Amino acid sequence: MKAFGTFQFRRFSDEHTATVLSWIQSEKDRVLWSGNSFSEGLNQIRFNDHLKRKDLFAFQLLDSNGHIQAYGEIVIQAIDRATLCRILVHPKMRGKGLGKFFCKRLIQEIKDWDLIREISLNTLTSNKPALACYKSLGFRSEAIKKKSRRIGDTWHDLIFMSLLL
Repeated sequence: MKAFGTFQFRRFSDEHTATVLSWIQSEKDRVLWSGNSFSEGLNQIRFNDHLKRKDLFAFQLLDSNGHIQAYGEIVIQAIDRATLCRILVHPKMRGKGLGKFFCKRLIQEIKDWDLIREISLNTLTSNKPALACYKSLGFRSEAIKKKSRRIGDTWHDLIFMSLLL
């Protein structure tokens, strides 16, 4: 993994909303990123409303120039359980280890809270880069929901994964 030491991990700032949404170029991108979260359509208003959820903590990774390079959410499910959601890396930064670096930072953030004992997530079994990333971080498969998400004319299986802290 490349060194990303100059990157800044911090809470998401809505000044970067347009940039993050610009990374979603197609219906496939939207489903891969958010599942059914924005099935009514994705725009800045809906996204900003989404960010107002009380159980959601959004984070960003900024490069040394202050440009956002990754976005992700921690959603609190219970007093001792959280879910990583809607992880997204700038298209030009994909395949370079930044997603794994960002997820490590999200996991460390959760550990720092000293309350959470289990982190869960889900992704499509067809999303091979995400699946490889999560497995490399220690996430284990818990269940598969067959034909759970539709992209175009094709149904995809959803895999549920967890990591015990």
